[in-house]
Amino acid sequence: MLIENFRPGTLERWGLSPARLHEINPGLFVARVTGFGREGPYSRRPGFGTLAESMSGFAAITGAPGPGRRGGRGG
Repeated sequence: MLIENFRPGTLERWGLSPARLHEINPGLFVARVTGFGREGPYSRRPGFGTLAESMSGFAAITGAPGPGRRGGRGG
């Protein structure tokens, strides 16, 4: 089993496409995970946890309340 989470096209640039890997090991299972999918306007962007938290708004609602603090509501 191979699980990869590179940006789309990385394995192919390295000469390690799923087709090539299956030539080497026909029983290999390849799972590909991306932050923004393989197609679309954000597909080339890296998908990090902190990035997803920021884009979803989750980062703004976490942390201790108060001014100047991450997630603070001022006051």
